[in-house]
Amino acid sequence: MSFALDQQPASFNLNTRKGYSLSSQLIMDRVWPQVFLLDSQGVPQLDTNFVKSAELDRLAPQTIVYQIDDRATWSDGVPITADDFIYNWEAQSGDPTFTDVGGQPFDVLSTAGYSQIQSITGSNRGKTVTVVFKTPYGDWKSLFNNLIPAHVARTAGWNTGFDAFGPAVISGGPYLVQSDSPGQQIVLARNPRYWGPPAHLDTIVLRSVPDPTQDPPALQSGALDLVYPAPRVDIVQQVKQIRTVASSTALGFSFEHLDFNQRNAFLKLPAVRQAIAKAIDRQQLIAATVGQIDQAIKPDNNHLYVNSQQGYQDNGVGYQQPDVGAARKLITGAGFTLGPDGYFQLAGRPLELRISTTSDDPLRVAAEGLIVEQLKRAGIKADPADAPATTLLGQELPAGNFDLALFASTSSSFPSDNAAAYKTPGSGEGANNYDAYSEPKVDTLFAQANSQLNAATAGTIYNQIDQQLWTDMVTLPLFQDPTFIAYQRTYLNIGDNPSASGPFWNAEQWGLAPAAPSSGS
Repeated sequence: MSFALDQQPASFNLNTRKGYSLSSQLIMDRVWPQVFLLDSQGVPQLDTNFVKSAELDRLAPQTIVYQIDDRATWSDGVPITADDFIYNWEAQSGDPTFTDVGGQPFDVLSTAGYSQIQSITGSNRGKTVTVVFKTPYGDWKSLFNNLIPAHVARTAGWNTGFDAFGPAVISGGPYLVQSDSPGQQIVLARNPRYWGPPAHLDTIVLRSVPDPTQDPPALQSGALDLVYPAPRVDIVQQVKQIRTVASSTALGFSFEHLDFNQRNAFLKLPAVRQAIAKAIDRQQLIAATVGQIDQAIKPDNNHLYVNSQQGYQDNGVGYQQPDVGAARKLITGAGFTLGPDGYFQLAGRPLELRISTTSDDPLRVAAEGLIVEQLKRAGIKADPADAPATTLLGQELPAGNFDLALFASTSSSFPSDNAAAYKTPGSGEGANNYDAYSEPKVDTLFAQANSQLNAATAGTIYNQIDQQLWTDMVTLPLFQDPTFIAYQRTYLNIGDNPSASGPFWNAEQWGLAPAAPSSGS
């Protein structure tokens, strides 16, 4: 099996800020152990091959007891035990008394949930893990996924020890990383020490194909068996003409949004952010881009849930339709005057902003062009300042080097995971808050929602958070992204998943169809 990989992972430890990406999630999804897997609908299901049970043992204090399968073993022969749970908690707890090798602070994607754990103890030779929380955590099923081997990390280092392929990158899943030739391919092979049902395919070769326009001819020739590119109209149409290939589109948890960097003096003004949002015609953006792939896509009016997720509530009151007149009124109300060039200015300084997106995504660039024209009608000048995805997402956004940014985020099956984009940065919180947004009310509501064990009550609070995000106009959600998957019809059991796991959620079940019997003479 050969798969088109569009980006080399920055690290195989995708629990770090630099290491997490869609490509790293696809590669490692069936390599690192997962307590709960996300099924084809993005719903968490216990991986009973890894843990026989994970149960809420007590409510006060909240106590979860995990029973690790007695056979669970890392690919280097070391048993998977409570020690691995303890180390992964320490690394992601946000507690400064826990440090990486050399005394360095841990680089973590998020401390959500882990920061609320009081203690972890092991018993039954380390196969029983008891986790006690300081405060309740409703999304506890999101924890201890992409588990990193403690006995390796304590020596190699959490932050950088898994950056390159080597002895540190072992496996606790049905596949292991057999080799990595950066810029060429990564090979996954069946893990011979895996104790569960063996993977059907011997190997999965992830070939480096950074240009998705190469996917259709590679499928046609048989050089690729499976592709999962960001959908493009031309690619979708070309693939559908290949008779030997099955393909489909769906709606994933990824959504496009326009971010406002509040470090910018203009964007620090709520009226300017609100005016930009009112000037943008999201339905026009959809019709000109992703609507050509999936006509069911509509504007997304929630920051924490995409349209197809349970819990979604339309909170975009006042922003459902564009209103250029209202946008201009907001700007003049903030003290701006219209200059002779048709753009607003404040104290002689023009309201001119950079708008950045990923230059290697044609649909996103097309949407950016429309946004520039829509803002022009409202008297706001926006100048494109684009960069390749690796540069924009990996460097410019984390460094705060942007004014407006058009890109996508993946909404999680666990709403608490989305807090990293909106909570006040610091102590591991707000790790993906690129906009320098800070609102104590939002921080408090996230803490309340995260501590709710009743999902319905938590959902109500998450939607209260979303209402505040609309009031503050932190970012403007645009629309849900479609997904596109295509594969050779000779393969079975391949299906998409709306989460970041994509089609790899059940990679060990992929297999070749039986050869058709030859006809007799």
